[in-house]
Amino acid sequence: MSNYTTGDHVVAQKFLNEQFALPEKRTEEAVVFNIFKASNRLFELTIDKTSDDRPSEAHYMKKRVRALGTGGRVRNHTGTTGDSDKLTPTWITRDVTWSENLKLADNKIWTAQDLMNNEMLDAFVSFEEGKEVLAVDHLFNNRSQVNTATLEGAFDAAFHFKITEATNGNRKAQITKSVMSKNKYATTGLIYICDTISFNKFEFDAAQGNGNSTNLSFQYQGVTYIKSTRMDVHAGTLSITKGLWAVFQFGTVGLADWIPLQNRQGIATSVNKYSTIISPTDGSSYAMHSYEATVDGTGIGSQTQDVKTEHELSIDWAFENAPLSVANESTIQFFSLV
Repeated sequence: MSNYTTGDHVVAQKFLNEQFALPEKRTEEAVVFNIFKASNRLFELTIDKTSDDRPSEAHYMKKRVRALGTGGRVRNHTGTTGDSDKLTPTWITRDVTWSENLKLADNKIWTAQDLMNNEMLDAFVSFEEGKEVLAVDHLFNNRSQVNTATLEGAFDAAFHFKITEATNGNRKAQITKSVMSKNKYATTGLIYICDTISFNKFEFDAAQGNGNSTNLSFQYQGVTYIKSTRMDVHAGTLSITKGLWAVFQFGTVGLADWIPLQNRQGIATSVNKYSTIISPTDGSSYAMHSYEATVDGTGIGSQTQDVKTEHELSIDWAFENAPLSVANESTIQFFSLV
């Protein structure tokens, strides 16, 4: 029921203990989001951004490959000059809103602070679920359309390297490393973001060590495996039923976050208040904006002469991966079992 009406003082009541009430607030941990955050926070992007509509840029020098000369040393050798480019991050703003009535708790078993704490918890639970969707969707939408590997698999037109399970399924981790190596990435420090099916298979194979008739554990050194149920959605999009996983080198994806100056300064007017709140899950500062107005609160179980405060929790994010000069190439490679 809405507006905490089950907590009205109409019958003798007790609170559910914390452990018993906890499942209602459960949420899946934003593991892929946290990898973005840990991999590279792109701090420099936040320094120049001073308003919602001000773009940011990150500059880098482009790779230039030249054939090795065979003519020997000469006095009048000539050459060309390199080039640079820039990454322009795409910022997105996400928010959660709720309202608070001054007198709503007067006839409740909870205090006004209890109600506010619950609303705040729900807001961060919403962010926890929403930001994981954004992180995994970024991987999928920015998967590489270029893959130079051709051995023991094939790069599909839907941009994932297909490994045939019947013949090479038990070496999927090894082949994945070789494909990344062929694309000039190191085979250590790789992050595998797995759907449920591929993660279960990787976890099972990794446990097959020296004590088993077939030792498969050699493939699993220097690799971090992470399960994200959001990848299940993208496996369905690609009609993959035997396992889908994304792979990138740690440090080649990143996340920048930003909130407005007024929130960071803690500006307050007669009606509006700008402040910050530290997320209990990712440690970032989120922007809090509140304003109030007088209302008749009887419609939600409060009082006639009441004050409603509207709250908004928000943050700007920029999900990015390291820029590459080759058209449609990305540091994020996708793999599947077929």
